[in-house]
Amino acid sequence: MLLFAVGIVLFAVEPVRAFGAGSVFVTHSEAYKLVLYACFLPLLFQRGVVPRKCAPLVAYAVVTILSEAFGTRLPGLTTSQTAASLASLFLAWLVFAISWDWRRDHVLLKALAWVPIISVLVGLALQAAGVLSLFSQSPPRLGGATITAWLGTFGVCAVVACLVLYHREQWKWAKWIGFADVLILGATLTRGAVLALGIVALPSLVRFGRRQLSAKGTTGMAKLGMAIAAAIVGAALLVPGLQERDEKAVAYDAAQGVVKHEVASGRFQSWAFTYEQAKVNLAFGRGIGAGPIVGKIPGSPPGFTAQHNEYLRMLLEVGIVGGVILLMTMITTLVSEIRRAPPRVRADLAAAGVAFALYSITENTLSATPLAVAFLLVFGIAGSRASLSPPAPRGI
Repeated sequence: MLLFAVGIVLFAVEPVRAFGAGSVFVTHSEAYKLVLYACFLPLLFQRGVVPRKCAPLVAYAVVTILSEAFGTRLPGLTTSQTAASLASLFLAWLVFAISWDWRRDHVLLKALAWVPIISVLVGLALQAAGVLSLFSQSPPRLGGATITAWLGTFGVCAVVACLVLYHREQWKWAKWIGFADVLILGATLTRGAVLALGIVALPSLVRFGRRQLSAKGTTGMAKLGMAIAAAIVGAALLVPGLQERDEKAVAYDAAQGVVKHEVASGRFQSWAFTYEQAKVNLAFGRGIGAGPIVGKIPGSPPGFTAQHNEYLRMLLEVGIVGGVILLMTMITTLVSEIRRAPPRVRADLAAAGVAFALYSITENTLSATPLAVAFLLVFGIAGSRASLSPPAPRGI
């Protein structure tokens, strides 16, 4: 259990950013992933898995076989690259499939809730040591000890964890840690994460509004007015930074040899190039692991070794047939988990699922192992039953 918690806290630090391009995690690119596996697998073997939650793992195995049999393998894609990609994709779903128990395992969500805060604190220490700058780019974006966009994503997952912890056991620190996570997320100016946070917050905002409107006297209305005022102030502080990011977003046009304004910061070019490679075999794709290889093909937009779009990556790697199999399996598995969850957290998990699905349009939410594990860990534990007996009161 302790080793698993250590693995979660490790999300706070992205090795390449913290230790530099010459670290072992660059020269041996799979080292970080192996560390995460070493932290997570012992608990998996101890607890076992729930068979019905393993459907996405089976789906990945099926689409890999279909792609190998009927797809058109991308030149340069090796068996080792396919295996490495499968290892990345499998780990999060293995974590999700563990036989979780709320009373025993909710402490892991508390560890996850601290990840954005720990990342910023470690980033402050590294900045004091002259290793990195806590803020990067213009406008300034908070990065902590990890990649800025990842810190925003961890912020979303941490907020969901705090919401679940508050609704399921009234954890007294949930509000304060969740508020800090929201501030950190906003400071990253990660547009996809901000949108995801808005979706995640909807059920809580609706519940809060109803509760205040039904309260007697003017107290409820006063609290509702204060909340609306705080939201307006927050938006006023956040929107200018997001607009500045849009205005300064650029991408290099290799065909014309010029830098152009692109609101998606180069993603549109990357998506267009990736789709051209996917068109070779739209039905069954170019093979699992083709996503990172596309970035190395001559003519690929510079700076993109991943597609930042999970749906496009599925199309590239396993085609329409494989993509439909994967998406339908994932959706039905997560919906089943939501239905089995306690009623008081179902709306929060449903909102998190929608947010994650939309966020997957612009981020590597499934193929980046830490991001996928963070989200699916919340889903797995939040929806679990509290079947263990509560601890006996002390002093009896």
